[in-house]
Amino acid sequence: MRIRHLYQPVYNLGAKQIIGHEALLRGPGNEGPAKVLAAAAGCGILREVDAASFAMAVAGAPPGIAFVNILPETLVWLVSQDIRITKYAGRRTTEEVCVEIVEMSALNSVFPRFMQAIEAVRASGFKLAVDDVSSGNDRLRLIAELAPDYIKIDRYLVAECDRHPNRLHTIHRLLQLAGDLGAAVIAEGIERQEELSALIDLGVIYGQGFLLGRPMEMERCVAEHV
Repeated sequence: MRIRHLYQPVYNLGAKQIIGHEALLRGPGNEGPAKVLAAAAGCGILREVDAASFAMAVAGAPPGIAFVNILPETLVWLVSQDIRITKYAGRRTTEEVCVEIVEMSALNSVFPRFMQAIEAVRASGFKLAVDDVSSGNDRLRLIAELAPDYIKIDRYLVAECDRHPNRLHTIHRLLQLAGDLGAAVIAEGIERQEELSALIDLGVIYGQGFLLGRPMEMERCVAEHV
């Protein structure tokens, strides 16, 4: 299965500086990660493809922190196979790689083993992020258990947050939670200047979205953003 990655810049919003890039999985026909991973699952090679995607994404990322998604079951599998997660850092230091935990719907059945895998990730020096945080007990449980380095706020809350006080209030509460845990907040999916201004006024430090920079090939990231 041929896969590749696009990279979207993550900004320090106040300083207007790039701190890293999120790697976005794409298939041979530019399919998104859901379709690519579904196809891999249908072939019985989901964990192998996900692990290979993680390694490729880190290796091909522009300078700065590489934010790379990985499935919980893939982490559990890697640790159970005694595969050292550090080998996936490639030439980077582990501190330059942020492991983004996604797709937690099937996590309950493997949660104890997942937490063991997370301990191995932390011991290796990788940063941790919980992705797509908007609401739901699964994300809040994971935030409480992991105390991640980054909490990524889902586009659902960011979209038109300047026009919806309840969304701003929820983001404010997440900022408070992040502060209590020593985590930083990244707002995803910023597409309008009004959203950006509202988030900065609220105290959000980091963000990404089409307004700031679209996903692109690594070479263009270096040429245009770094």
